[in-house]
Amino acid sequence: MAPPFGKGGGKGGKGGGKGGGRGPKVLGTDGSYSAGILLKVNLKLGGANGVSKAMNQSKSVVSAKPTMVVGLDVNHAGRGSTADSHPAICYSLDRLCSKWATEVTSQKAKEELVPAEWLKARMVHAAQEFQKRTGYTVRRLFFYRDGLAHNMFSAAVVQEVAAIKSAMEQLGICPELVYIVVQKRTRARFCMRTPDGRRYEKPPYGLVVDREVTDATHHTAAGDFYLSPHFALKGRTPRTPRPAHYHVIVDEANLTADQVHDFTFELCHVYQRATKVVSCPAPVYYAHLAAFQAQYNSTNWRDESAAWETGSAASGGSSGSSATVLLPMHKDHDGKLWQV
Repeated sequence: MAPPFGKGGGKGGKGGGKGGGRGPKVLGTDGSYSAGILLKVNLKLGGANGVSKAMNQSKSVVSAKPTMVVGLDVNHAGRGSTADSHPAICYSLDRLCSKWATEVTSQKAKEELVPAEWLKARMVHAAQEFQKRTGYTVRRLFFYRDGLAHNMFSAAVVQEVAAIKSAMEQLGICPELVYIVVQKRTRARFCMRTPDGRRYEKPPYGLVVDREVTDATHHTAAGDFYLSPHFALKGRTPRTPRPAHYHVIVDEANLTADQVHDFTFELCHVYQRATKVVSCPAPVYYAHLAAFQAQYNSTNWRDESAAWETGSAASGGSSGSSATVLLPMHKDHDGKLWQV
């Protein structure tokens, strides 16, 4: 089920479906717009737009063992709305993290932790799909969880980590689990002093900060760290990118801090909807987009305030009732990034 039609190719009103594009831009001389559309079309059809050379090297963590990468996010309706929240999970289908699949559901409004039964069933399906596509059993599992506050870490371990382990036990496997919480809305900014000491400039891309301003009491080797994998394209000079804050909650693989940093940085290069490095790992972005789009696939969706035109992807949403039923996914969409 595609999202509702929209103005000029968006949602709501008249026009082409999402991803359809605007005629004048497509026919114009700027090839970047058409290229962007083709990237998304190829992605929705199950293709891959590129792979990371770093992941194909022997020092990458995906080269040591068959590794599946998972991203999870939950989208909540706007303030004051009683509409259901929508969790989305995204998982890799090949060893180089170039092909992905997403699945979504609905749950009680404003609930951040996802139902253990749903997560367990999705993880079982994800591991089976990974084995079917690659021919390898999952032996290492990276799980990037977006949107958890510090006071929810313990509850996540009790509910979500337990559900992941239960899913793997059901399949008779025991992969090394690395569970990482990603906090994108941080107030931290980092910059560098110029050699003459008279002004500041933006830091180099790939900057990692894991001392001084981080928590030294973490029980894992990687602990927590800030990562700025990209250049800031907008803002006042110096343009300082917003770093994401990562917390390694579970590390059964006993990875070094550098290994976690490097792999997270590599995942920021495999986002198939763009030709540039993005600010957080690709599965986190895909899950974020799929969770937001899920509301438009509900049977009772309606747009009362055109919030999709002005609201943010993290907080915007419909104001429908809480009895949400998502339309079933077509069989041809299985194993593809059809929501993004």
